[in-house]
Amino acid sequence: MVKKKDIIMIIDLKSVNSNQQSQQLLKNLEKKKRIYLLAPKEEGKSLIITNNAYYYSPISSITLLKRSRKQKEWTHCLSSAGA
Repeated sequence: MVKKKDIIMIIDLKSVNSNQQSQQLLKNLEKKKRIYLLAPKEEGKSLIITNNAYYYSPISSITLLKRSRKQKEWTHCLSSAGA
């Protein structure tokens, strides 16, 4: 699991296919060999970028955003209940 605080950026891999600069970024990352596959590369829907590594994820960037927001709401509810 990648910690939310470690994430710099999440890229939608569909948009990478239509952008030359993004394609070049992926090629450069692959050369550094710091990419981890959380699913087969062909099934990757998003690229999660941290300071130390890059992760191909089978979960879309939109779904990751929604989960992040739900987690924030859930954490807020827990802290409010304990007050």
